Amino acid sequence: MFRSRLRSSALVLAGLLSCAFAATTRAQTPVLQINAGGGAVSPFVADEYFSAGNEFSSTATINTSGQTNAAPAAVYQTVRWNAGANETWIETTRRT
Repeated sequence: MFRSRLRSSALVLAGLLSCAFAATTRAQTPVLQINAGGGAVSPFVADEYFSAGNEFSSTATINTSGQTNAAPAAVYQTVRWNAGANETWIETTRRT
């Protein structure tokens, strides 16, 4: 009897959680699009005002067929990264 109630309660809880976290989508309007590691490719602006980092570019063919609102292929051919960057992660979940 206890197991039956426990399963029933778990199913109700799972149902409530799935309803509470149902995904909704909204159209997003870009504010600023930057071609990281590369030059201006409309509507993306050139990567500037950086003080560190490495750039890489490729001439590989980029296939964006089947993608919704894909950026121009040239944007996918450049990148900027900083191998020496120190990142700090702050835990925002309260533990009990």
